[in-house]
Amino acid sequence: MKKEARELTKIAFEDPSLREDLLPIIEKLSSRSDYDQFALEVEDLIRRHWPDSEVKVQAQTRHKPAIFIVFTLWKKEDWPNRIINNDPLHTHIWIWDIDQPIHNLEISLGKTLSGYNGKTLGKTGWRNAKGDRAKVLRTLDKYFGQKLKAVVAAYQEELDEALQLYRDYDLRRRR
Repeated sequence: MKKEARELTKIAFEDPSLREDLLPIIEKLSSRSDYDQFALEVEDLIRRHWPDSEVKVQAQTRHKPAIFIVFTLWKKEDWPNRIINNDPLHTHIWIWDIDQPIHNLEISLGKTLSGYNGKTLGKTGWRNAKGDRAKVLRTLDKYFGQKLKAVVAAYQEELDEALQLYRDYDLRRRR
């Protein structure tokens, strides 16, 4: 769609008489898709609950329309050796079938909370779900707003200790 918008923009600039007729079409073609809007809603929902965490949400339409969510508990500068997999709650969540009325919500990474040196502290309480857009958003809201916060609060002392140990022994911070 963006390619079509670019082509119409070229035509509009080449022929000024068509410009007024083409501008609304160009704006519609270049605006965010429904999938991108849904991805923004999901990202806003997660950031509301976890403003100090890393969140990345992408709408993917190349093969099978889906939304991919990457969530980490700590910011990039706090990951041990700046490796995302070393975050205590590195999470991948997929929302499949976003082109259908019923979406599938599943987690592919991050069902447990880890402490220092990868010690498993506890499970996050994730359950895969299926439903319309509103149900998917409610499920994500409950997970990030209640379940995940409760697990992190239960192990906050261990997480703080792990973060301090990682900071003390990080060679990049010793300069």
